[in-house]
Amino acid sequence: SAVTWFLGGPIRLALLPGLFLSLVNILHNLVPYDEIIPIPRFAGFIQNFPFFPYMIVFVLGYTTAAADKHIRQNSKLWSWTCLITGTVLCLSFGPIYMIQAATIRKVALGFTRGMGQWLFLMGATGLAREKFTVTQDWHHEYRAMSMPFYLTHQQVIVGFGAGAMWVPFLRTFPAMLIVTSFISLTLSYLITKSGSLRYFFGLPPPQGSCLPGKRLGELVPVLVLSGLVMLHIILANVL
Repeated sequence: SAVTWFLGGPIRLALLPGLFLSLVNILHNLVPYDEIIPIPRFAGFIQNFPFFPYMIVFVLGYTTAAADKHIRQNSKLWSWTCLITGTVLCLSFGPIYMIQAATIRKVALGFTRGMGQWLFLMGATGLAREKFTVTQDWHHEYRAMSMPFYLTHQQVIVGFGAGAMWVPFLRTFPAMLIVTSFISLTLSYLITKSGSLRYFFGLPPPQGSCLPGKRLGELVPVLVLSGLVMLHIILANVL
């Protein structure tokens, strides 16, 4: 009910979450992490990895899922407008880096990132619900692949890009886009068929799976992954 009140009406649904995300991104860009955090490498990691904006995105994802019926009714009214506006804002993200004034550039980047992503997602989701009214078998397959794709595509791009720098043709944007998309889609499909390992990529494990288990309130995988992340951060700062 709180989410329904906050996002009540198509205009508030289109603008309020995007403005909130923009504000968080702007603050993230303006905060001098290198002056606040005494560990230089950790400060650089926080500065370059938008942890707090991502956290807000996840929170908005869970809250909007709770009011899905209400959002579904209002998102149809502004689908094309949200999609076109969000696409324009996302496309302007790159040219904004050419702005010389640092403060203006950081504010503009935060606004286009937050508002552009939200409007694009709202428009794309609304149009998809309007056009795809009959569920097909491949819908379920692609829906299952979406979370593994989201979690792995950045690592695929970085890994492939690091190796492709030695090959002039492969480091061009069209080649990078085609090859990394194919690798990410293939990897995501294999993850959906990986049995119990699906659990680590946000997918429900098959019946009878040993994951997540019954010990410690089913939090053993989370604790293991958290320990690995902390170990990775410590080693990265020491080595």
